[in-house]
Amino acid sequence: MLFVKKLLHSGHLINIRQQTNYKERERVFMRKNAARNSTRNRILSYVQKYPGLHLNELVRKLDLSKSTINYHLKHLCKLDLLVAKQEGRYIRYYVRNQVGEIDKKIINIIRQNTPYKIILYLILRPNPSQIELSKSLNKHPTTISFHINKLMQNGIVECEPTGNEIHYNVKNQQRISELLIKYGDVFLDRNFGESPNM
Repeated sequence: MLFVKKLLHSGHLINIRQQTNYKERERVFMRKNAARNSTRNRILSYVQKYPGLHLNELVRKLDLSKSTINYHLKHLCKLDLLVAKQEGRYIRYYVRNQVGEIDKKIINIIRQNTPYKIILYLILRPNPSQIELSKSLNKHPTTISFHINKLMQNGIVECEPTGNEIHYNVKNQQRISELLIKYGDVFLDRNFGESPNM
């Protein structure tokens, strides 16, 4: 207790508070400057509209150099305007507090071509078997099995044994449908690197 009193009267605590307030004012100032920077603001707006994009996707969509976008992404993350999240072999970017952790996981998975097609098929034609999915989507059964298992592990798809077959459905169809409607074509990430058979 004596130490706390000495600390309070020493002015050290006041200096700490002043430094904290200065850093906060500096961050607010930098945020305002970020908004004034047209290139940075353009990147921020695009990530807000299409969450979960990675660097190469932004380069292709915005027609800017990789070094330019990478520079601004680092600054936007430093300002706590964007969040960088390592997902697989890509670092994806989200506007801070815009997308929840569960939705980030869902967006990351169903933006891949085959999982996206499986999800759409299950919504439009519920309760298919793996064989039906394989034939309808023109994918090898092993490929369907791989992605179905991944979707099940992440709580997106559920299965129901019926006789000798297993049928599949979207687990939280309303939430998945909302995400599909809200973000639309953002899910079809052509740079993700799926092999032709996947």
